[in-house]
Amino acid sequence: MILRGDHRPIAVERSLGTLSISVATLLLAEHLVSFAKDRNRDRWLELPYRRLS
Repeated sequence: MILRGDHRPIAVERSLGTLSISVATLLLAEHLVSFAKDRNRDRWLELPYRRLS
């Protein structure tokens, strides 16, 4: 019983740590993807303006 009580919080902490790391990675990836899309959109908007002027 004591061993089970000792091991359970460690497992919970480990799973929470893994979960927070995966959530942080997802948020970072989403931010990078949106940032890249914005940069590409600006670049594609610049090309027609350069051709027109």
